[in-house]
Amino acid sequence: MNDEDIREAIRLINEVFAMLDILAARRTATDEFQHAARRFSEIRAQLAVLSARGSANTRSTPAI
Repeated sequence: MNDEDIREAIRLINEVFAMLDILAARRTATDEFQHAARRFSEIRAQLAVLSARGSANTRSTPAI
């Protein structure tokens, strides 16, 4: 996987998380679903950190 593929995968994952956030906000959501949505939010935060690290590494790596 190249950097562009990884960025696209992260974008798609974030899109799914955004949809889960919307669903979790509904008052009819079950406790289990709300727990899963919270966990997904934690994972999204971890992905953001990894993505930022990857971007920083890419910027600091000289082109060959």
